[in-house]
Order: sequence, then C-alpha cells, then structure tokens
Amino acid sequence: MNAPRRTRLRALLAVALFGLLGGCASQLGAATDQTLRGLYGTSYRSILLSNLRIHSGDRDLPLASIEHVDQVFAALQRIRRPDDRFIVLLSTHGTRGLLEVEQPALYPTPRSLPSRKLAGWMSQLEPNRGWLMISACYSGSHLPALTQPHLLAMTAASDQRSSFGCSTRDKNTWFVHELAASLREGGSFGQLWQRTQERIAARERANKLLASEPQRRYGSALSGLDAVALTDF
Repeated sequence: MNAPRRTRLRALLAVALFGLLGGCASQLGAATDQTLRGLYGTSYRSILLSNLRIHSGDRDLPLASIEHVDQVFAALQRIRRPDDRFIVLLSTHGTRGLLEVEQPALYPTPRSLPSRKLAGWMSQLEPNRGWLMISACYSGSHLPALTQPHLLAMTAASDQRSSFGCSTRDKNTWFVHELAASLREGGSFGQLWQRTQERIAARERANKLLASEPQRRYGSALSGLDAVALTDF
C-alpha cells in the first residue's frame, strides 16, 4: 500500500503598496519579493500590486486598489491548500486605526482602510498560517482587531508613533528595509524580530528621531513561533 502523498508547502506573498511613498514606489515590493524568494525557493509565489503604474522587467503590476485586493484574497481563499502559508505586506501612510489608499488613477480623493477591513481579509485565510506586515505610521493601532488564531502580525510602529523612510530620498521604508536585511540572515522568528528592532532603533538614534516602537502579535495557535526557523513557517 502506498503512503499518502504529502502536499508540498507553498509560501504565497501578496504585496499591496497603497500609498504614494516618495521614492518607494516599486523598490519596496520588489526587495521583499526577492528576499522571500531566496528564503523559500521553488515553493514561493507572489502577487504584487503597486501604488503606481509600473511597466518594467517581466511584470506589469496592477494597481493596489481596495477592490483589487478584495479579488486577491478571494482568489487565495479559493486556491489554497492545507499546507499553504500566506505572507502579506501592506505599505502606505497611516493614522490611528486607518490606512490611506491613495490611487489618483482610480479614486478622486484618497480612501481610508479601517482595521476591520484588514481583519476581514486575514480571516479569509484562516486556518492557514498567515504573516501580515504593515509598514505605516501608527500601524500598531490595528493589532487589537487582528486576533486570528493562526496569524503573526508585525507593524512598523506602535499605536502612538510614526515610522520612517517615506521620503523621496529613500528607496524603502526603514521597517521593510531592516526586516528584509534580517530575513536574509535566516534563523528563527525570534531572532528575526530582535535583529529588525535593533537595526531600526539604531537608525532612529543616529537621526535623533522619536522611537517608532515596532510591534508584533502572535495568534493563539502560534505559541512557540519565536523558536521556529523562518523556513519552517
């Protein structure tokens, strides 16, 4: 009798760049995509949605509208396998409890994305493991709504602080840049978070900026994830 065939784990990334972030138009998503592709290898797939129309290289990126991201999450829910792991990066400007969606080609005025909408998207992926990264000011204010049992949520700042790296001279937000640099070193989720925090704090001290205080939250089904290797997510 043949043993049942094990479904190969797939790591699926969805990136939505909702805001017009100075010089970070395409670099932010591309850097994260390349880093995770190196980490997860042939099991990795990605969906990138941009804050600008980008026609370069081998990918024509669709715009990151709320409606397009709705379609992405609906598709992920439909095609998922039991062993799939979902990684989501959202980057934009933010205020407490809201993320800005600025797409002049689609919306005459910027729209706001509330915490409950983020929670709804991530709930569609349960009970698969999910990893959500939010690069925005005051992004820690979304954590009380992100209570899914299988979700790891990381934010660039606390609910009271700004994050940095959105100016025209920056190619990436500080949070995503340092997170990607830490990812390339491998190790465990606990080591990843410690390195990322230390690097961001060092940049903020060097520039005499008020600490952004990045935050994270593990779902109730993810206890012990600190000791788990990034490749075993």
